[in-house]
Amino acid sequence: MHLTVTHFGYSPLKGARHQARTTAEITASGPLYNRRWALVSPTDRTVLRTVAHPTLMGITTDLIARDGKAELTLHIPGAGSYTVPALTNSATSTFTSWGAEKQLAVYDHPVNEALSAYLGKLVALAFAPRQNLVYAGAFSLIGTATLVEIARQLTPEQPPNPDEIAVRLRCNLVVETSTPYIEDRWQGKTLTLQAGRGVPAELHGLQLVAGEGIGRCAVIDVQPDTGQRTARLLKLLACYRPRNLRGEPTAGIYASLAAAAPALPDAPYLSLTGELGQDVKTVGNRLLTRYLATPRTALRQPG
Repeated sequence: MHLTVTHFGYSPLKGARHQARTTAEITASGPLYNRRWALVSPTDRTVLRTVAHPTLMGITTDLIARDGKAELTLHIPGAGSYTVPALTNSATSTFTSWGAEKQLAVYDHPVNEALSAYLGKLVALAFAPRQNLVYAGAFSLIGTATLVEIARQLTPEQPPNPDEIAVRLRCNLVVETSTPYIEDRWQGKTLTLQAGRGVPAELHGLQLVAGEGIGRCAVIDVQPDTGQRTARLLKLLACYRPRNLRGEPTAGIYASLAAAAPALPDAPYLSLTGELGQDVKTVGNRLLTRYLATPRTALRQPG
């Protein structure tokens, strides 16, 4: 089955705004830099969740990747822009994301203070050298007809632009379809991608295997530009869409590569004991000291 891709996008920073991307470097885990960065809580060693901190979506990103190196620029509302390199060869420590342990390298960088002030919570930026931080599936995919139908169902008298629905659902791939929810019937089928206008040429000819439906949560009710809940999209989907085993209404599907692709490069691994533990604690303690010294009026609380 051949499908024309009309949109390709992701966020290098987990929880930040989903944006269209003009280049695509693909690995067995999906787009190479999809959610390779994250914000962590140094106090309880957890990765921040978008559903608990929706103002994360106010942060936009620019990614420059060439010759095996990458730099990420974070644009933080009211706090300026900061550029950091990927910590591909840095020591890592263990953090928990949705109950799963992840090895992350924590930055000691002024961006931590800016992010903490923006969120009103002590946080630090971290990088995942060996895996991305997607919840499930190498790719997420949805059809154009599905987006049109969801928009119609949401506001029949004046449907929003389907692109606005796509930004909320944050699928890596939007493909041309003529029947709403037809992607539900593709599970197990091989999908061959064709790059549409403005889509990275690297996607042309890529073969995926369609997987299960994507369960949706309250994040889709949030307006990405503001981090405010402005829609009742989850309630709408819960009224008529199939649910997964967790009871979540589904929209869109996961997909995996049909053939082997390069894995993410190996990176050094160290546990939290010994020298690395001292380094991580030093970063956390330094950040905590600066955070506590910041006047409360300078901290922007999440909306």
